[in-house]
Amino acid sequence: MAYVRRTDTLCFEVLSKVDEMRNKAREPYETQQITRDTPEYEALRNSVEDVAWKEAPELRGKLPDAWLENCSYDRVELSLPKDDGHYRVDVRAVDGNTPFKLTPQHGQAGYFRSATVKYEVSDLPPIVSEFFAKNAQREIKYREISTKYQQIKQQLSQFMKGHASLNKMIETMPEFEHYVPQSYLDKLREPNKKRDTKVEVTIVDDLNIDTNELATLAVGHRIATAHS
Repeated sequence: MAYVRRTDTLCFEVLSKVDEMRNKAREPYETQQITRDTPEYEALRNSVEDVAWKEAPELRGKLPDAWLENCSYDRVELSLPKDDGHYRVDVRAVDGNTPFKLTPQHGQAGYFRSATVKYEVSDLPPIVSEFFAKNAQREIKYREISTKYQQIKQQLSQFMKGHASLNKMIETMPEFEHYVPQSYLDKLREPNKKRDTKVEVTIVDDLNIDTNELATLAVGHRIATAHS
């Protein structure tokens, strides 16, 4: 087995692999968006006029046309409530259908006119409320994974700094091999060249690295990438 000394490039590539594994692990928990041709989008489009007229539903369809001259829109921006602020969605009337008929307070003149309809939590269609609830759970899991991999990244960075060679790193903590790019492992397995033997110390116990979790994450990443 050849001697492979620790280099800045080796450390960088190991930590980059941790980032790659983190990104793959987070993929199923990325925040979803409401886009056209989704049930959530369709539910919102169907609710626009109901929400716009909710303060005076008895006037809907009864006001003079002159009062509603600039209140029809092919596109409306929706401002939806979220735990951490507002979520905005642009909805468009179905092609060829009657545009959204909003209230006089939404009326604007001019070519670049636009309208925004603000929703309260109680205005959200059930399917949209469920969408936000699922997104909130995804965000929690996403942050958990980010935190876990950040901790591993910091631990491995310190671990590598405490060893002069890749040989000693793998000897001390075999699970570390899962995080080493293949090119370095190939080099490690080359025939040994005679050289003076160095006595190296290890700091793995000082870092309190959970080697079981290290191995579990590596195996999980291998399985995930095998099916991607």
